[in-house]
Amino acid sequence: KEPRQRPHQFEQREHQEHQEQREHGEQREKREQIDRPQVAHRCPVQLSSKSPDPSSRLRTSHILSRMQQEAWEPSQSSGPTSPVGCIIGGMDISGISRLNIVSGSNTWPQVMEHQGWSRGRHILLLRSVFEGRPPVLLFPFPGLPMQPRNHCRILGPEDFDRTLSDLPRMYFSHTEETHEYNAVLRTLDRGGLHRTSLQSGRWCLCWSGCPKPEMLRNFHPFQVTNHFPGSWNIGRKDLMWRNIRCAQRRIPNQFDITPPSFVLPEDMRLWEASRAQNPGAFWIWKPVNSSCGRGIKVLRSTLDAGTEKSLCQKKGVVQRYVEAPLLLDGYKFDLRLYIVVTSYDPLKVYLNPEGLVRLATQRYSKSPGDLHCRRMHLTNYSINKHADAYVKNLDLPSPLQSVTQSELRRAESRNEDSAQMPTAEEPETDAHCSSSSGDEDKPQTSPDSGPVSSKWSLDELHGYFVAHGLNYNLMMERIKDLIIKALIAVEPPIVNQCHQGASFQGGSNAQALRGLGPNPSCFEIYGFDVLVDQNLVPWLLEVNILPSLSSSSPLDKRIKTRLVAEALTLVGLRPFDHRLIGQALREEREGQVSGLHPKAQASPKSHTLNTLSQTTLWELGHAEWATIAEAHDEFMRRGSLQRIFPTDDGMDRYADLFECPRYANLVLAKWLHEGGEACFRPEAAHLLPACAPRPISWDQY
Repeated sequence: KEPRQRPHQFEQREHQEHQEQREHGEQREKREQIDRPQVAHRCPVQLSSKSPDPSSRLRTSHILSRMQQEAWEPSQSSGPTSPVGCIIGGMDISGISRLNIVSGSNTWPQVMEHQGWSRGRHILLLRSVFEGRPPVLLFPFPGLPMQPRNHCRILGPEDFDRTLSDLPRMYFSHTEETHEYNAVLRTLDRGGLHRTSLQSGRWCLCWSGCPKPEMLRNFHPFQVTNHFPGSWNIGRKDLMWRNIRCAQRRIPNQFDITPPSFVLPEDMRLWEASRAQNPGAFWIWKPVNSSCGRGIKVLRSTLDAGTEKSLCQKKGVVQRYVEAPLLLDGYKFDLRLYIVVTSYDPLKVYLNPEGLVRLATQRYSKSPGDLHCRRMHLTNYSINKHADAYVKNLDLPSPLQSVTQSELRRAESRNEDSAQMPTAEEPETDAHCSSSSGDEDKPQTSPDSGPVSSKWSLDELHGYFVAHGLNYNLMMERIKDLIIKALIAVEPPIVNQCHQGASFQGGSNAQALRGLGPNPSCFEIYGFDVLVDQNLVPWLLEVNILPSLSSSSPLDKRIKTRLVAEALTLVGLRPFDHRLIGQALREEREGQVSGLHPKAQASPKSHTLNTLSQTTLWELGHAEWATIAEAHDEFMRRGSLQRIFPTDDGMDRYADLFECPRYANLVLAKWLHEGGEACFRPEAAHLLPACAPRPISWDQY
């Protein structure tokens, strides 16, 4: 008999199952290859006739000497490139790399239209300056009236060949641990983010209080929070002073950045001895963890028995009163400066160029009989806002600004406030202050009766300094030095807690983005309160880890709204689809349990602390260059923020002040010494080693 033939449908089904098994095996093999741990190795040095000798340093002189040797096409520096998605376990979890760019670059009117587009809750993206790195979320601030430095890296809705619904839906979480500020919520709304609960896990940003290390360990590679663990080491007055005092003992005469202080009641006897040596001195007592000027007392060196007994029973910090403060038209003032720290290891610090100058509402007097006048000696807004002499700053041009360019900025900010921000003003509150402002109907006073306003911008202070022959630049350089030293003093305990909360999820592709160390999961906006004396020497009074971001005046609204928007863009939130990343991370964990995937760990280093100083940029590995690329990419999206650390000259100046050397700090120091940002300029890109990232743009946002 002839053999019985199988039905055609069975053969077709069998062929389909065989093909599916083969495809599944190929995908698994590809995923294993992607997540296979890489052995630490140095970059292969690929020399050409125009490449420098690898034994010599790739310094700026080498770069400049080879400029213009090769023609650089404009399209190479600013042309559009397709956005690259974030890959985990062989899966694109961003949801954007399937979208193709169809337009060349945006015109400025198109970018302005994006703000209306973003109100429809669609994210706005900013291209990386490197090939192969994903874009980040862009947070515009309202009503920008003039063109920024460059906008060609902005990806808008017309840049894609599909509908806006194809873009991933991004979320944020705002807990009840912190006050809800309009500047924060409206910036997130304009950035296209939706609010969700902390428990949902869909968020990319958690705006909350200080996290514990165990909380950070559960973050996936693209989740961040607005505080570092252990930030109380700089936010609490007693812990800040103890860390600074510890640094003073290590390196004398380098950390004299705050007035002599004593933590009570532990240091009561030391304070008594200091009072005996300075019987005519004044002192100021503050609770260790309070705000808004509550509980602050100005004291003499001679105390009655009742006051001394009361101070022995309370936890607080007493500081030597700065008796010769610099005055503005006879009024005491201090500075509220906003600092953005994106990382402690390596340390990366940015200064907001616009801060607040807060004036007292009573003329200053050294008379001991006026120590009870809180509005004379204290500049806190919460104390002075109820005074009849308090004058709200309407952010208008004034005669003090005639020597600066502030009139143009004020005109811009008026357009900004009237464009999209509501007219209702938010009462200014710190984390635990009362919400009532009580100054809505304060009358304006004439210049003869006092300052034009009770709050100035730094532009106005600059104009005052120029008009009175004071060296503003010298004061600001000293303030930057104070800020860096304060952060170095508290760096050891904060880095220790960050390492306890280290997360290495995401496989080798997340490694390629983060470089050295764990996934970056924290940033912080600090409010530094600084007092300047008559010699233009700044003194650190305290640091607020929960600075007020409310808008009690047009000046506050402009400064703080822009600060939040630029800080969030600087941090570099990357787009992802929360459903895809959940699936990818589950598969990664299952693979680690079954032994198919290696255990998540830090990227391998190509050198050690001892050998790094003897090598060159050409010999650094992939992890080191990824760290450099992240620092440069961050720098190129800084907006108006000023990077004050690391810098080329600052690394040598502050290297010995760290309690222990950090490998990532030394890598950035070597990069800055041997060219820094100039290494990625179009004229020098061909000089980079093979494992360095390929720059595709020199356009700063």
